[in-house]
Amino acid sequence: MADHYVSDTGPFALIPEWVIRLPVSHGSFRLYATIARFADYDTGHAFPSRQTLAGRLDVSTDTVDRWLRELEKAGALEITRRKDGSVNQTNLYRIIRVSPTAEGGRNGTATPPRKDAATGGRKDAAQTKTSIDRYSPKDIVDIFQAWLDSTGRDENRTRLDDKRKAIIKKALALYPAADLVDAVQGWKQSAFHRGENQHGKTYNDLGLLLRDAEHIERFRDLQRSASRRGSKRTARPYDFVRPKPCGKCEDGLMTEHDERGRPASRLCDCQKQPA
Repeated sequence: MADHYVSDTGPFALIPEWVIRLPVSHGSFRLYATIARFADYDTGHAFPSRQTLAGRLDVSTDTVDRWLRELEKAGALEITRRKDGSVNQTNLYRIIRVSPTAEGGRNGTATPPRKDAATGGRKDAAQTKTSIDRYSPKDIVDIFQAWLDSTGRDENRTRLDDKRKAIIKKALALYPAADLVDAVQGWKQSAFHRGENQHGKTYNDLGLLLRDAEHIERFRDLQRSASRRGSKRTARPYDFVRPKPCGKCEDGLMTEHDERGRPASRLCDCQKQPA
């Protein structure tokens, strides 16, 4: 059951294990827990506004809408979009506490079957082994170094601690190392993340760039798009003409090229000298 409680540590919500295991973004999971805080104990109904949810999660209402669609598609949330005539009202949500695939259980509820904690299942073990075998310790170091280089952080003061290792390992379970190397550099292609925002703040923390699939793919694609654009910027072809000899030496006029590839003729050393 996912309901709100109050303890010595303050209010909290209990989340069913099947919801934790859903293939949804971290943001959607946080949204589920937030709505659960508002939900009625008996019915599971709640009706906080989108603005309230956005404020609690410190995101935009568009982001809330995207996460709501994720939860609705995953079967973790029912949404009734209400109107009073032509005026929109707050959505009515119903937290789904029982897995749609579960059967039986106490009082019409059910919990998904659990494997033995000690042995687990062969399928889970195979999946875990596959995730581990997909990367090496060097991949973790390379990704961290790419992030250091892109952010300009001092490598003597910025450590690859257990928390950062865990962030990178979690991302490596889903994406190859090359994707993550691009992702930790992609923030530089976003004006907002470079600091061109109302707060004038740069957003390039490792935990943000590799937060979930949505962030990883966004920053990876930004970086790769920029790389493709850069590769298309080839130098303009020029017709290079052999310079005429100066008549005083065998060097003749020397032709060089500036940083844009344009020819820039200069005199040979003998002609630079005063007569």
